[in-house]
Amino acid sequence: MRMKARKAVLEQWQTSVMHQQESLRNAVRPSICSSLGPSESPTNGIRMSRWWHAVARWIHLWWLETRRQVLADEVRGLALLEEDIEFALRLRGRRSPR
Repeated sequence: MRMKARKAVLEQWQTSVMHQQESLRNAVRPSICSSLGPSESPTNGIRMSRWWHAVARWIHLWWLETRRQVLADEVRGLALLEEDIEFALRLRGRRSPR
């Protein structure tokens, strides 16, 4: 039972991370369009600040993607473990406790 509860929690976290990623992607897109061109010099501190905020958002997006992949791997591992337990119970002649 604890394994199924853990799996449900992990899936909820994964969904939450996906929503965070999407909102960050939507927040970053307009900033990139207005960022500095290759020939412009950052004379205005506001422009540089916006650029650093965009970089920080991209780093956060990368971290969220990594976290989502780790959660997905853990969910897959729990699913495999659950299948192994059910298989072992069938071999012993018992039914799975669902």
